[in-house]
Amino acid sequence: MKITQIDGLKPVSINRCIFIGAPGIGKTEQITRYAQAIADQKKLKFIDLRSEKDIDDIEHSFYYLRIIAPHVFPEDVSIPRMTDKGIEFFTPHIIDVLTYPKSQGLVFIDELNNVQRSDQRVLFYSLIQEGEIGWGAKLNKDILIVSAGNPPEWSSDAVPLPNPLINRTVVMNIEPPSIDEWIDYMEKYHTDWDRRVAVFLKAFPQYFMKQPEEEDLKNYATPRSWTNLGTRLYYQ
Repeated sequence: MKITQIDGLKPVSINRCIFIGAPGIGKTEQITRYAQAIADQKKLKFIDLRSEKDIDDIEHSFYYLRIIAPHVFPEDVSIPRMTDKGIEFFTPHIIDVLTYPKSQGLVFIDELNNVQRSDQRVLFYSLIQEGEIGWGAKLNKDILIVSAGNPPEWSSDAVPLPNPLINRTVVMNIEPPSIDEWIDYMEKYHTDWDRRVAVFLKAFPQYFMKQPEEEDLKNYATPRSWTNLGTRLYYQ
């Protein structure tokens, strides 16, 4: 499946999908735009829970939460506190708001198969399969859950997905955009960029995507790296 085809998926089709594709091809940006498009269609305010402060207008909001899986641990989502009833576990508000009956939104779990610790994997597998996160926190049924990861040949940190998870989700292999699709993207979202990059890629398409041969400090070619080059050259 081409990454540009994600836009055409219906919410019922994208829910519980795991998109596997090379880094730098635009998975995160594509899913973010998908969530924004749903908010626009529903005439709801798009709320990025990682940056917005005023998040309590549930009936008029569409929530978006990107979770970078290797950065989140079970103790981050169920915080123990001593109360007069004993120890209780509290859920951070940016997650708790997703459990309310009228909440709508999309949770994007990024770099899912780069998680190394078993307790982290259990945390995210439970979230994807059951919509549960932490002690007693269950996302509202109208919250979409989408995941993404990298193929092992593109990341030495990537681990295989377990069969029970694959059985309960839809795994889609995502192909990068073509050079023409990347140029269309640049014209639409990056008006200030050096078009010489496009001329070079049209002449030498073999350099558009290049898989890293080994783990080192050398950069490797992806649509994201060409985007960075195009915008940097424009301002030099």
